[in-house]
Amino acid sequence: MQSFRTLVMLFFLFVTNSHQKLIKKDLMKTDLFSIPLEEVTHLSDNEQNQVIYKNNNFQSKVVFNNQLLYSLELSPSQKFIAFFFYPEKHTDDKLKLMIFDIFRKPPQEILSSDFDTASYLHWLGEENIFFTTHCGSSCEGFDLLNIRSKKILRASITSFSADRGAKIWTVFDDWSNNKFGMDGVIKNIRGEIKGEKDYLIFEMEDSNGKDLGKKRFLFVGRTLRLVGQ
Repeated sequence: MQSFRTLVMLFFLFVTNSHQKLIKKDLMKTDLFSIPLEEVTHLSDNEQNQVIYKNNNFQSKVVFNNQLLYSLELSPSQKFIAFFFYPEKHTDDKLKLMIFDIFRKPPQEILSSDFDTASYLHWLGEENIFFTTHCGSSCEGFDLLNIRSKKILRASITSFSADRGAKIWTVFDDWSNNKFGMDGVIKNIRGEIKGEKDYLIFEMEDSNGKDLGKKRFLFVGRTLRLVGQ
């Protein structure tokens, strides 16, 4: 009987200790600017849309001013870093955008603003970032922000279907009043530099998740030009 009580007590202590360790691990945070630059490129996002820092067996949530980060990306040259973070009192949609020149010591703030965003942020070239915003049930806003001028170019993305289960197509209305029709829906949007030229890439898929290839737009100045797959 005594042995059984001892086993129960040991099991209780083990469970309690393990639970406390999990709580401590869950509360662990690392300030963004304490992370070496060469390791920033290895940051990842978890299922809760939080930026995670991993170093060997160490794992923690990345914060700025003790607030959790939502999305982070370095510019192509790694001179600038842009990220969204959750304000102290936040909803899932209202996020604060920060951009820093990290070649300066200490890092110099370039921009700070609030956005009702619906996606992660990405770079288009060295001086523009883009992200989608809430627009409606079948559409998304598309914002392109120039970090030098602080000006925003706004576009929209709308998906259509003639009937339930029917073929879907997408229309991209850019900021120059150009309309681009595309089969399927957009799975992912990203920027790309190729041969010193900046491209906006739409990765497309059908309603069943089948890959439909890419739509590639050349970005020159303030204009987009569809140049193929």
